[in-house]
Amino acid sequence: MNSRLRKWISRKDQLDSQTISLSNKSSLEELPREIVWKNIEYAPGTIFHLRMTSRTLRSHVDAFIHQPDTNTTLELIALIYANSGMP
Repeated sequence: MNSRLRKWISRKDQLDSQTISLSNKSSLEELPREIVWKNIEYAPGTIFHLRMTSRTLRSHVDAFIHQPDTNTTLELIALIYANSGMP
């Protein structure tokens, strides 16, 4: 084996051992669903914008909406939406 090939293999092994897992998700998307739900309860007016942010957050918002305990929160969200002027 020539020296260039040996160096390349050595370098590749070093890079493989140092590989960092990169995620395309934001910090907010990495949060557990229950924490996202708490954020929705704290600031229900953000639900529409939050839902448009990503598929992950949309699924968290949809799951929150379909909970049986969210009737009061949904009424508040509907009130905020009606007063926001959003289409």
